[in-house]
Amino acid sequence: MESIYWNIVHFLENISSLLGVSYKTLNIYIYCFFIPLCYIIYLNKKYFKYYLLVFIPMISIYHFLPSREHNSIVIYQKLLDFIHYWERVFNSNYIVTSTIICVFLVPVPLFLIDLYKMRKTRLIIWGVLILIYLLLLVCY
Repeated sequence: MESIYWNIVHFLENISSLLGVSYKTLNIYIYCFFIPLCYIIYLNKKYFKYYLLVFIPMISIYHFLPSREHNSIVIYQKLLDFIHYWERVFNSNYIVTSTIICVFLVPVPLFLIDLYKMRKTRLIIWGVLILIYLLLLVCY
């Protein structure tokens, strides 16, 4: 669990430095905007363009707020409080709980929905990407 956690943290830190935002801000983008948008799209593709009409302005407004970093710190702290609450439920530490919630319980169902709906070509691409990821985990 720890290797998965640290690999994802390093990955997100690299992405945040490429995008020019803080690690906390990137987490807000991913877990408060991107992943909910993906769930909404998977649940109802018919209204996809309408959801984008709402989400793109929301993300843009958030991104260009002068107090974005302060807001990110406050929201990130709320996310941490949420994970700390679940530490007691799972009877574990922050790293394990964060990995369970942020990796396995939130994004993985999206992958499983996609896996259920995908064609063979996409399935092969996902398989190769997962194999590469697992090799990187083992080698790291």
